[in-house]
Amino acid sequence: MHKSPKTVAIRTPTGRRAVIPATDFNPAAHVLWQDDAPDMEVEAPSLGTMRLAELRDMARALRIPGRGGWRTKSDLRAGIAAHLKNKEG
Repeated sequence: MHKSPKTVAIRTPTGRRAVIPATDFNPAAHVLWQDDAPDMEVEAPSLGTMRLAELRDMARALRIPGRGGWRTKSDLRAGIAAHLKNKEG
């Protein structure tokens, strides 16, 4: 029976947990995963990577007027971006 190599859990740059073989672990390049450590700042997903349903939910949550008339992802994405830009400035 084949034994699996010992593994080490590390934190990826995006804040996720990854398991690598212990022989590949480099203390200078990797951060060990700690279950009790506070979460790292993870970048929010961009509007370009969100699905249509997620965009609609976001528009509904932000109470953006006119969101029901936007049929395509690009229209909805542009409307959300314009709303957020106007809200900031």
